[in-house]
Amino acid sequence: MSNKTVTVIGAGNMGTALAQVVAENGFNVKIWNWEGDIEPLTQIASFQENRKYLKGVKLSKKIKAEKDLEKAVSGASIVIFALPTNVILSNFKKTIPFLNKNSIVVDSSKGVCPDTFGFIPELMKKNKEFKGSVVAISGPAIARQMATRNYTFMNIASKDEKAIKVVSSVLQNDFLKLYPTSDIVGVELGGFTKNVYSIILGICDGLGFSENTKAVFVVLALEEMSILNKVFFGKDDSVYSFAGIGDLITTGFSKEGRNRSFGEALGKGMSPKYAIKKVGQTVEGVSAVKALLSITKTKKIELPLAKLVSKCVKTTGKIKQKKLIDMFLKKI
Repeated sequence: MSNKTVTVIGAGNMGTALAQVVAENGFNVKIWNWEGDIEPLTQIASFQENRKYLKGVKLSKKIKAEKDLEKAVSGASIVIFALPTNVILSNFKKTIPFLNKNSIVVDSSKGVCPDTFGFIPELMKKNKEFKGSVVAISGPAIARQMATRNYTFMNIASKDEKAIKVVSSVLQNDFLKLYPTSDIVGVELGGFTKNVYSIILGICDGLGFSENTKAVFVVLALEEMSILNKVFFGKDDSVYSFAGIGDLITTGFSKEGRNRSFGEALGKGMSPKYAIKKVGQTVEGVSAVKALLSITKTKKIELPLAKLVSKCVKTTGKIKQKKLIDMFLKKI
């Protein structure tokens, strides 16, 4: 497949990092960004660097910025989506007329549609106009670390084993490893829920809590992830895989994790509005926790930690944040 072209939809930090990995593996990559944000494409074309989202990382010359969606997608064997969950499906629909009938679509956005609470790969596959295959990748992958060749292990999920092999042949190298599974639900749930629970780990940092306390929340998060997995018939193993506990640890402890950074800003007393502004990128956990609470009502399950996160993301003030957490911990 060395003569094939791979397209990345989304020129944020993750999309750019994935484009870099694929390009360094010897493939030509076209990268496109949704119409609301074309600055990264201009920077990549001018400087071979995405200064807005991945500053300081010199990108491969095999990466070509493309502002026209049809030109970006046409002829691509693999199309990787790296967009926020609230815009991924609308942009996926726009690409369908330009996709080959055998195209493989890769969802790297890790999540659930905030409008329907459906899993992104399944919603893609249900689209009657789309005839190709869908693969999901998820795991502990901080974009900058991945782009700079740090060892990164992730899960790759699909019901189509051939599609898994094709995508793995494009993405894998000595530094990026993909471990296959058919459990799309478990992999997507892990990527979706870790955004929520990473917020509370960040709040702990902002409040100056110890690692002992953060460990409590890690355990409780895993328990709630297990509950959700059973409700949606995912495999138990996925909770303890790279897409589960692996992604939770990375996002919840790394200074580069957006959801953790948002939580830290809340813990330091910043309002939710300004905490998001400080992060400067989409904080998926904010919309994800709303979806989680809707799921608890629909499925009639209890997720106390998710409810705590929901209260925290609506609260301003260090004293109030600490009070919420103190009350929660004293009850369990």
